[in-house]
Amino acid sequence: MKNKKTILMVAGIFAAMLVVSWFFMATKPVSMRKQAQTTRFAVNVLEVSLGEAPVQIRALGTIRPSQETNVNARVSSQVEFLSENSDIGSIVKKGELLVKLDDDTYLNTLQLRKSDLAKAKAAYELEMGQQSVAKAEAEQLKQLSSSFIGEVIISDLALRAPQLAQAKADVEAAQVAVKMAQLDVDYTKITAPYNAMVTERNVSVGSLTNTQDSLMTLVGIDEYRIEAAVAIDKLTSLNLKKNVNSKVQITTSTGVVREGRIVRQVASLDSTTRMGRILITIPDPLGIKNNEPALILGDHAEVIFKAGTLENTVVVPRRALQPNDSVFVAVPVEPQEGEEDIVLDENLPAQYVLDIREVDIAWKDLDNVYIRGGLEDSEYVVTSVIPSPIQGMPLTLSNIIKSS
Repeated sequence: MKNKKTILMVAGIFAAMLVVSWFFMATKPVSMRKQAQTTRFAVNVLEVSLGEAPVQIRALGTIRPSQETNVNARVSSQVEFLSENSDIGSIVKKGELLVKLDDDTYLNTLQLRKSDLAKAKAAYELEMGQQSVAKAEAEQLKQLSSSFIGEVIISDLALRAPQLAQAKADVEAAQVAVKMAQLDVDYTKITAPYNAMVTERNVSVGSLTNTQDSLMTLVGIDEYRIEAAVAIDKLTSLNLKKNVNSKVQITTSTGVVREGRIVRQVASLDSTTRMGRILITIPDPLGIKNNEPALILGDHAEVIFKAGTLENTVVVPRRALQPNDSVFVAVPVEPQEGEEDIVLDENLPAQYVLDIREVDIAWKDLDNVYIRGGLEDSEYVVTSVIPSPIQGMPLTLSNIIKSS
């Protein structure tokens, strides 16, 4: 009897355990699987447009004078006058008197040379009188001799031809001496050879000068010039034979913007940089006539050349260019089931993926890349930095800029 009760108790416990297990199995919570959301990388894009693209070449150079002269004395003397415009930075006009040297010695020499000329002319006149006498005597001799011995030839010596030649030579030598003495007097007055600015002065009133001393240095102010350094592979694009005298834009390091003109290509490369050189002139560099900002000699300047126009070309900023001549393009796709729609504009698709696309590059400059193949009109080129780009990765557009 006791065993029967034990068996019934074990059976009851086992049945209770089955009921409890069934209850927990019937009431267990159902796990709802949540679909993972796609993470999209936000980028800025440029909406490109096909069209004509003017090409520019940028070059660097230094502003230099077109004319520079070391003014030297051509005679030795003492400075007795200096122009008030002889200080450094002063402007002088062509023909303006800069320096006057003491000319007393040279005036005295000129007077002596004039006296010598007068003596030579007097001697020449006397010789001309002797010539008349000699010719008359020669005629009488001919007449007398023809009656006895026939015709007689009179020599040049008898006609005083050497004496006449000597008198003429003395006059000519005296005339040359007067001219040279006059030049020495003229050389005591030193004038500006062209419109100029004084950049250096080495004398004062009372200074003794000789022909090897530099009195001052002048630079022409009618025009300055720039030798712009251009890469050799860009020279052919400029077509300089056609574009001589074409206008160029010049921007100095101090922010002054002026206009210049192409003169010619220098026929040799720069010995240091191995780059081509193009000569540019800038008229009225100090703005005296046209009231424009003045240029500073020695200042560095950027020169912008127009190198023609490319057809059916897309222009993108240089930062958009990726390795291997490729760009990132945001391509629209249809939204997939379960993804959230990101709508930035009523007319724009909601979702984009990355397309790493190789392009055909026609031209590059410091700021832009000119693409002539691989992009279509109105496509979106990514201008943001993507740290780890993967073909087909999801994108969202945070900012859209239309190319101008």
